[in-house]
Amino acid sequence: MVKTPSSKIVIRHTTALPKNRTEIEGLLTRQGVELFLNELGRGAIEAEVSSEPSGVSSIDTSNDAEPSPGSEKLALGDTMTVRLPALEFTGLTGLAQMLVAAKAPEKIKALIENSPVFGKVGASLDVAYGYLRGGLTFSSKITEWTSNSDSLTYVDEGVELPKVLKSWRHTHKISESGDGGMIVDELEVEVDPALAAPVIEGALRLHLESRGKAYKRVFEKA
Repeated sequence: MVKTPSSKIVIRHTTALPKNRTEIEGLLTRQGVELFLNELGRGAIEAEVSSEPSGVSSIDTSNDAEPSPGSEKLALGDTMTVRLPALEFTGLTGLAQMLVAAKAPEKIKALIENSPVFGKVGASLDVAYGYLRGGLTFSSKITEWTSNSDSLTYVDEGVELPKVLKSWRHTHKISESGDGGMIVDELEVEVDPALAAPVIEGALRLHLESRGKAYKRVFEKA
């Protein structure tokens, strides 16, 4: 088998927020991160943050500011999982068929109601979506946590990734800015095959821009 070349991508995005560092860190709970991820997904994903039982984290740290695994705060060893929920397009297209038929002229209403096209489209979408779901479960684990007077930095690394991604390292840095706080997101990923890198890079840039907008929506509600 011929091994395809891979490509590394590093992108960075900065979001300025009207909240100070302490207020931002106050939302770094497991529930808070789940709420943020669901806000980021706009209802199209399911998000879960799970923790290792207290005392069994495999990651060594001497940083006294690092939250303990048993607390509600986000901590070393926590795993974030994002997956697509189950959808049934057959039911959605059936509803669309009913709505179209209801507004259609009487002469063609029966034709629309008995048409197999909607059912076939829905069934095809269900099959395609099933394959998509199988490849888009994503999970990452917090492997580094550093807090000092200047900033809080933590890193999550990929555990279960879509096939095209061979590695994932996401560094989050929270610090003060002139009028509030600032979050810097840096993504470092390895893509295989390398031919997919331009598409993946574009998607990840959009992802980080979406994160910035989601941060602002979440903090406006907080």
